[in-house]
Amino acid sequence: MSKQQEENFYNDKIYHGLTIYYARIIPSVDIYEVKDLYVRTVGEDYFVATDKKDKRAFLFMYSELNNGNIFLNRNDAVKKVKEMEGYKK
Repeated sequence: MSKQQEENFYNDKIYHGLTIYYARIIPSVDIYEVKDLYVRTVGEDYFVATDKKDKRAFLFMYSELNNGNIFLNRNDAVKKVKEMEGYKK
């Protein structure tokens, strides 16, 4: 799948108002959490999602969605965070 086809695929799946779950994993500062986000802006090659609790905005490029940190199901995001926490040193 080319980059353009990939972006079009995700552009069809991501829409304004959608709830997504971001597995925020930053091992260097010991952050392992699941963020509850809603999509507020959808662009041609990006989208912006806002945290439901603290209203912090996160910018995502469609090309970054293959890294496996964005989920439509909260349980999948929690599983990913717990798995990565197991690799802590």
